[in-house]
Amino acid sequence: MPDTRTVWHYREQLAQAGAIKGLFAAFDGHLKDRGYLAMGGQIIDASIVASPKERNSREENARIEAGETPEGWADKPAKRSQKDTHARWARKRGQSHYDYKNHINVDRRRKLGRRYEVTDASVHDSQVLDDILHEDNTASGVWTDSRSMQK
Repeated sequence: MPDTRTVWHYREQLAQAGAIKGLFAAFDGHLKDRGYLAMGGQIIDASIVASPKERNSREENARIEAGETPEGWADKPAKRSQKDTHARWARKRGQSHYDYKNHINVDRRRKLGRRYEVTDASVHDSQVLDDILHEDNTASGVWTDSRSMQK
């Protein structure tokens, strides 16, 4: 079984290659060919995905948030490769998280994942709604964790 870092590295390479949407489109086509049509509406939700806890100074965190490399990291490639500089802070139910979010669109009837997007934890769910809505879903209902709405 691959460890978390291996899975993360593989997902990053897929994302950088722009292959994730193509993989989901191929999977969706495979389902359609077998008669699984999305007709039950869409459920859209997001969940926080934990990242390894960072032990950075406040100064290092400020430079990371500004998109800069903290002082002394450039000449230490081993240290830099162990640091997650893409995660961001978010608050959920009164707790702070330096993590990521998985946003997913699931067909309500079949419970099959149709689209997904990974963002840092600071991205609000509404900011990726248009990216993961599936226009081919023949039902108009869209269910989110806050309310049901119409496309």
